[in-house]
Amino acid sequence: MPLYCSMKILEGLAGVTFPATKGELLEYAKQHDAPEAAVVMLNQLDETTFQDVGDMCHNAGIACSIETAEALAETEFPAAKDRLIAVARLHHASEAVLLALQALPEGLLFGSIEDVCNEVM
Repeated sequence: MPLYCSMKILEGLAGVTFPATKGELLEYAKQHDAPEAAVVMLNQLDETTFQDVGDMCHNAGIACSIETAEALAETEFPAAKDRLIAVARLHHASEAVLLALQALPEGLLFGSIEDVCNEVM
């Protein structure tokens, strides 16, 4: 399951009925006081109908990995988690990207954007 569909986010959407559109998911999240991270993730989704939670998470992962790659495009590798977060903040990355980077394991050096995206997904 992509990082963007963490337990905290899924708990915020507990009880949602599928299939559901992006708008329906956002409305449900707002009505049920879902965490801000869930709303941020949902805003990244394509304008489509999702058949199930896996479909939604897959779409969120694709959107966010593209955003992650864009936010880290000028990073010098190898880079540790703290450096990745600093570069992403410098490039005004979305909260979803920052949350994903903050969840990366400590103590690793990432050799490329692909290494980061593989860990995030």
